[in-house]
Amino acid sequence: MQRIRDPKKLVNGALDAICVGSKCALCCTLFSLWGVGMLVVLAAKLDYRGVSLNEIDESDMAGARKAMYIAAGCYGLFVVGCGLRFAYLLLVKPRLHNPNTQLTASL
Repeated sequence: MQRIRDPKKLVNGALDAICVGSKCALCCTLFSLWGVGMLVVLAAKLDYRGVSLNEIDESDMAGARKAMYIAAGCYGLFVVGCGLRFAYLLLVKPRLHNPNTQLTASL
């Protein structure tokens, strides 16, 4: 077994082994955006128009609205996480492996 002397290579290799690739991160971001949109629209419909079903009373609709907003928030976290992973793989990682480029902050 070969020893890796550079700890950055070990950490980056382990991180890449457990994290998703760019295509999966983009797919996760897009599906999560769709999920956030649909849940917010459905919850807003319950807020403003209500549902005319005899089986659902007002307390059940309030619980459903709250659950939809919580689920939309969870999907929002996936949008942020997967979007950051996709941006890292698209923008930062190629610069890290190219010795001719320097990472500089520009405003």
